[in-house]
Amino acid sequence: MKVLRVAALSLLAGLCAAPVHADSVPPGDPRIRQGGGDPANPTPIISPAFYILSPTGTSPAPGSPCELFQSIGGVVVMTGTSPNCLFENVINPSGTGQNITSLVFDVLHPGGMVTCALINTINFKTCTTGSFDDGGAMVTFSNGSIPFQTDFSLQFTGFPENTQAGCFPISTCPPNTTTSSVPEPGTLALFFGGIGALLIGGRLRPRTLS
Repeated sequence: MKVLRVAALSLLAGLCAAPVHADSVPPGDPRIRQGGGDPANPTPIISPAFYILSPTGTSPAPGSPCELFQSIGGVVVMTGTSPNCLFENVINPSGTGQNITSLVFDVLHPGGMVTCALINTINFKTCTTGSFDDGGAMVTFSNGSIPFQTDFSLQFTGFPENTQAGCFPISTCPPNTTTSSVPEPGTLALFFGGIGALLIGGRLRPRTLS
């Protein structure tokens, strides 16, 4: 009887908690979501300073792909269009691949209180919102990474037409990503070799008789 009562209370608690979780992100607010990618022709991101334009404010959607603009040599240029808002991190300054360790979007005139969400936790486990000094809404994805040469996807919902999300001011476009260098193969070999030596040394260490 006690087991049945506990099970019934657990089920009731789950049913009561479900609507609260669903309402934690108001459906009417403009929203940015981030998730893992797939192999369907991602658009390359080569600069840590970029922004994405959604023609209708909701992308991906029919007739509303994600348009990618990047700051290259201090000049902002359109570098690609992604119908599925799928991108690949190929940031590689001076021949050194970079992992993206945080991703920040500055959205000017978002048309409402911006919320964020994770499609999954393959890349980042944390998504927070805030504000910038320029009056824009800030969405930050952190606590994770997008490794070099890895795909990721984005989704924009409920924004005004021609919403730009990324880095501002457009004239200088400072980096909206934090990156870290991918360890060189030689460095990794030395690292794992050192660990192996320590393990082997521990096994070969002579035992002292008590």
